[in-house]
Amino acid sequence: MLRKFSHAFGNLSISNKFLAALSLVLIFGLVSIAANLYITDYEKDLRDDFEESRQEIQLAYSLGVTVQRARYTETQAEILYLTLGTEESVPYVTDVIAIMEDAEEILEELKSSQGQDEAERETLDNIAETISVYKTTVNLLYKDYILVRGGEDTGFGGDLIDTLDAIGTYGVVDITDMRVLLITYLKHFSPDALMRLPKQFTALQTAIEEADLPDAERDELLALVDKARTQFVNLINGDTDIAEAFFTLSDTSAVVDTLVTEFIQNESEQQAEARELANDAADLRNTLTPITTAASLFFGLLAVYLLSQSIARQINNLADASRQIAGGDYSQRVKVSTTDEIGQLGTSFNEMVDKIEAREAELRQQAVELRIATAKAREATRLKSEFLANVSHELRTPLNAIIGFSDMLLMGMSGELNEKQSHKVNRLRENGTRLLDLVNDVLDLARIEAKRVEITHKPFSPRELAAHLTAQMEVLAQEKRLDFETIIDPSLPQTIMGDAKRIEQVIVNLLSNAVKFTETGSVSLKLNGNGSQDTWCICVQDTGIGIPPHAHDLIFEKFRQVDGSSSRTYTGSGLGLAISRELVQAMGGHIQLESQVDAGSTFTVILPLHTQPALLQSQLEQVRN
Repeated sequence: MLRKFSHAFGNLSISNKFLAALSLVLIFGLVSIAANLYITDYEKDLRDDFEESRQEIQLAYSLGVTVQRARYTETQAEILYLTLGTEESVPYVTDVIAIMEDAEEILEELKSSQGQDEAERETLDNIAETISVYKTTVNLLYKDYILVRGGEDTGFGGDLIDTLDAIGTYGVVDITDMRVLLITYLKHFSPDALMRLPKQFTALQTAIEEADLPDAERDELLALVDKARTQFVNLINGDTDIAEAFFTLSDTSAVVDTLVTEFIQNESEQQAEARELANDAADLRNTLTPITTAASLFFGLLAVYLLSQSIARQINNLADASRQIAGGDYSQRVKVSTTDEIGQLGTSFNEMVDKIEAREAELRQQAVELRIATAKAREATRLKSEFLANVSHELRTPLNAIIGFSDMLLMGMSGELNEKQSHKVNRLRENGTRLLDLVNDVLDLARIEAKRVEITHKPFSPRELAAHLTAQMEVLAQEKRLDFETIIDPSLPQTIMGDAKRIEQVIVNLLSNAVKFTETGSVSLKLNGNGSQDTWCICVQDTGIGIPPHAHDLIFEKFRQVDGSSSRTYTGSGLGLAISRELVQAMGGHIQLESQVDAGSTFTVILPLHTQPALLQSQLEQVRN
């Protein structure tokens, strides 16, 4: 029966085979999923109950710990009060208040949790009520008793000390011993001091009555003694109130502790019950899941087996042919024996191989042609660079002659020129100079492209270079009424290794651009050292027109400017920055640009910092390689 079913299954189209196998798997899969979903949902509800119980018991334990901490702090406050007086116990009493506020927050969180029965809510209400009573007692102890009783400088104690000091200011009696006794009682509750102080008051009064004093002064002193007695009585009564408050606190905190302990025990029992129910549900799921999964797996494997047997042979033929073709054997073809989807795939595969074989031959021919074209392009580039270098060099001689003869005419060596003639000769000289600068830039660019630029590595002084450039560029800045500033980092070495001529060329290009594109404001040159990274920086900053973000990379390209139109405001060849970047890279450095339109630009050149020729030479060789 299985063979007949397999044969019938094999005669189906591939789409129908997959549909039949998928239907069989889906039927048993859905049954398995439905059973698992039911038991999983049941288990989830039980797990949620357990998790909720666990969170509640964690809060309950936190509440218990907080109450225990309050009781411990309360005990410390009482001990400090009895041994060192009220002033030392005040921080602990305030800590008790803060701790009980924490306990109230935990209690509110407990009361807001779900799943509590009426008995639990009643217990939480009792705990909240007892904590409220406890807080009221602590506040009463702190504000109405301890602060009022005070110590040596505050409260009843402070007032009594002040009264005794007032008596002592009369100089009739010595209150030193009495003051010492009082301070001893305030801080340590000495029974001996408490017994001796009333006698001290009596002796003080007797001494005043027997002293030879004017009646008015004696009456003032006796009134102060009566005041001191009253303050002493208030002090004793305050100590009694404080002791009673501490006893009340201890009893109340014990009640809170008992209620919280009972609540924790009840929550622990509920958590254990929830855990047991959740475990039973997990056991049930663990039993049903393997059964349903095994049934789905069996029928799924049966369908996969029948399907794989039907199409595996043709797929293997396709795979073998693919491997041989991947190895370069484009004569290989797939044998097509069926007209189903795999047969159609085999036919398309053979057609694809025919096209790949033809394309491969075409690509080989194109590769040969491309290599020839590349060689020609390289040779053309080389000839162009050599031509530019030679032509630029030949152009410099007549241009220098034009500039020289113009200078001679302006100097009057061939006779005085009138104003109109001087103007025209001046125009001739300026345009010749501009053309010579352009030729020099083209010559530099041609040499760079032909890799004929030599970078020399000699010691030079960056400070002397800066002074030379400042003298050269200040004239241009003054012509446009711009401020020019040169700043040199004191940490920069006196002498460094490098090509001073090329560095000067880069700086002059950057400063010339800064002056050219700045109408108002300032231009600055800064030389900074960075010994930690073995580099030094050349920073040229201006307050000119700035460069838009999209042109930050564009301006470093050859013959490119931000405004390249024939009617542009600022003239130039567009080679200065391109040459500067090439020279900086040839020296092992790089250029950074920061700019904002209408706010100015900052060009920063970062170069290697070396004071030893060997180290610089080694680093530049690595850059070239």
